Amino acid sequence: METIFILLVAAAVMALVVSVLISPSGGGPEPRLAVAGTPARLTLTEVAQVNRIAMLRLLSPELALQLAARLEGDAWQVANAPLYATLWQRGRLDEAQALRSRLDPHHSHQALVTLLKELVDAEKDDEAAALLERLGEALPEEPLLRSALLAAQGKPEDARSELEHLLRGERLSELQWLELARLQREQGDADAARHSLEQFWTLSQGSEPQALLGMDMYARELARLGDIERLLERASLLELERENPFIAPLIEAGLCEQAIEQIERLDPLWRGTPCEQLLDTLLQRGHLQQAEALIAAADESLHGRLLLSLLRWRVDHGQTENVEQDIQRLARHEALRIDLSLSLGRLYEQSHPDIAGTLLAQADRKLEALPAGEERDQLRLFMIELQLEMQTHLPERQRNSYEIRQALEEMQRISDRQPFYNRVLNLQQRAMLLKRLGRMDDALQLLDDLQLKLRSAQPDEDLDEFDLALLQEGLAIAYVRLDQFEQARSLHAQIETDISAASEWQQVLVEHDHLDHAVENLSYTNLFDPEQTLDKLLAKLHDSEDEVAIELNQKLLDKLTRDDFWPQPAAA
Repeated sequence: METIFILLVAAAVMALVVSVLISPSGGGPEPRLAVAGTPARLTLTEVAQVNRIAMLRLLSPELALQLAARLEGDAWQVANAPLYATLWQRGRLDEAQALRSRLDPHHSHQALVTLLKELVDAEKDDEAAALLERLGEALPEEPLLRSALLAAQGKPEDARSELEHLLRGERLSELQWLELARLQREQGDADAARHSLEQFWTLSQGSEPQALLGMDMYARELARLGDIERLLERASLLELERENPFIAPLIEAGLCEQAIEQIERLDPLWRGTPCEQLLDTLLQRGHLQQAEALIAAADESLHGRLLLSLLRWRVDHGQTENVEQDIQRLARHEALRIDLSLSLGRLYEQSHPDIAGTLLAQADRKLEALPAGEERDQLRLFMIELQLEMQTHLPERQRNSYEIRQALEEMQRISDRQPFYNRVLNLQQRAMLLKRLGRMDDALQLLDDLQLKLRSAQPDEDLDEFDLALLQEGLAIAYVRLDQFEQARSLHAQIETDISAASEWQQVLVEHDHLDHAVENLSYTNLFDPEQTLDKLLAKLHDSEDEVAIELNQKLLDKLTRDDFWPQPAAA
């Protein structure tokens, strides 16, 4: 009998599944193949559907639930079994129980095991044991899971016995050695845990660090065992220029100097996130001296961002008397001091008007003394935008038309001497300000003029095709925000360069309730949007509850069911 494996994991393995999808010969019904470890038999088309749902379970659980509900027979069983855990962990307990009641005995058991494993993996062993007791279910057979549950039930001898039995039996995978190490450590056997970690390390040799599953868990277990020297030694053996899984465990252990050393091994472009995580930890623990040292040592590209985080922490924790001093003391140059003052003024204008007003007044004075040049121009534009934004907060009769006109004229003079890319961005921003000031005709005229400029622009050494396409999309987005959707749509359709990796078009469509076009425009790359635009789209469709929204929701599901939505395997 031919057997296939359903790989219920994310996008990394998706190509492995999709690559075997071939059309059945002869035009007859697709053959049904046995699925390893289950009584189910699926067609290759159903295999693809199940794997896509498994991927969506991680990226958009609600969409996974809706797509799985469309399946029938064995495919419904296989796809829905792990979704029991999804519903349970989202607090939808009644739905979870209703779904499990429809599963056959095998998949009902698998559903429970999946939930228990995910709870244990999240180090919620007590919650998993309580759930098992509440449901009146027997312990699962899988030794690692069984041991974790026995320990949580207060049966340490039985838990250790399970692990000893496991070690006498089957050969363990890398990830099983890691899970074994965690359980051994929790059960008080540090030496055995260290041995298991060594087994993981030995098996992992030769793997690419960027693709190595479990290295972060390995580092965390070393830190929890107090084996910091070994952790640092092992980290030094790997080339970690983009991601370094050893940083987070060091931060959690409070070893900030060692964490900084690991951060400095990264390519400068990849240091931002770990530096911000370290700063957050230092601030949460009240280690302000170390936070300041981190900011002082940061690259120029990170220095201002980290310092702004410290200053915001000061304001949010009522330490406003230190803010002005910190700006003067910690910022490396006057332009940054002005930028920080303006940024804080914008953020706290309404919640902390006193400190915001003081900072904006200081920034205005310092700007006058700053030498002329592109840097001064950009900061001056920032200041003018803030002043105009403040005008938009006033009732129309209280606005100062003379100051508004003067500000807009100065913005125009500054924009005229800026590089083309910056000039276009500033003009788009000005159009949004004009709209908020109630000057819609002026805003539209500005965008129309900008459209003519972009139409005649050509890529050159200062403006490549990608940047030009981003400017074109920015103009289309500006038209959407000015309620000129048809013009925006026409402009966006003219963009020929692929900018999907940086596009904000889908977000704007959803934000402005062009839901039919959002469904039509949806592409595979939108699944990975960090802004979770797909979930926002689903929520809006759900909240509408009218016939149009129901129809659009079905259209969305139809789209994700089609093969052409998903990446196709490369031709041999």
